[in-house]
Amino acid sequence: MRSPQPLQALETKSGHVARVNGLRRTLMFAALTKLLNNEDGATAIEYGLIAALIAVAAVTVLGTVGTNLTSTFSTVATKL
Repeated sequence: MRSPQPLQALETKSGHVARVNGLRRTLMFAALTKLLNNEDGATAIEYGLIAALIAVAAVTVLGTVGTNLTSTFSTVATKL
């Protein structure tokens, strides 16, 4: 006779573990594996972080360029 699978052995020992048939156990394991391997949320977060970094860099650069342009136009206006 074959030895019981680990879950079945646990069921017979503890008595309070719910019985799950083979097909349902396989479907639950497949669903859990799919959920753990899903990286859509992580990818969205990464894109969000990249967009935020680009926005911060753009604001910094445009602020510096704006100050330099103001200085340049003031110099030109003074010399005219």
